[in-house]
Amino acid sequence: MKEAFLKAGLSEKEAEDLAAYFIDVRKRLIELLDKDPREYTMGDIEELENIAELIEKEGFEAKRRDLTRYSWILRYYAMAVRAVYIYPKLSKQMEKASAL
Repeated sequence: MKEAFLKAGLSEKEAEDLAAYFIDVRKRLIELLDKDPREYTMGDIEELENIAELIEKEGFEAKRRDLTRYSWILRYYAMAVRAVYIYPKLSKQMEKASAL
């Protein structure tokens, strides 16, 4: 999976603008995006989706298409990580639990 492509959805300038709106949220977003996707939990994915929702709301309110666009890139990233890493991990856990 091309995480770098998905993470690069914002230019440096747009990332700085985003920081002006969401200093704490931005810190958490960076922590989550820097994390190895294989180590994500379902809670991390839900947090990415919540951050995407905040970014989208700000984009609509500020009439900033770049923020709205990035919110959808972030949602696609969360969806891809869930499908590629989380669901298989959950499936294995369920198989182990049923074998006991």
